Amino acid sequence: MSCPLCGDKGVFKICYRDGSPTHYAVCLCQPGLALRNDRNANRRTGYPLWMAWAAAERIDCQSVVMAEELLDDTELAQIPRGPITTGTSEIADAMRTRRARL
Repeated sequence: MSCPLCGDKGVFKICYRDGSPTHYAVCLCQPGLALRNDRNANRRTGYPLWMAWAAAERIDCQSVVMAEELLDDTELAQIPRGPITTGTSEIADAMRTRRARL
């Protein structure tokens, strides 16, 4: 596990002490960058993979934000960044094999 924020899952949960609704942040580590990818068969779809993740987990897309919107520069510096790799991250592989719940 190399990312201290998301544990190499690409997304981390944000819970507020004041009882505000929970948010999820897409990380800037390699699995998070894979979730930001919007390509399918090497063509842009306009829908990043995190939207498919949110739909599969039944999470409202409006409660998902990008990590850089919430974290300061010091916290962002802790995230190990890597190149975007399509088709090799565990999350992308799991999304391809997971069946939709009806």
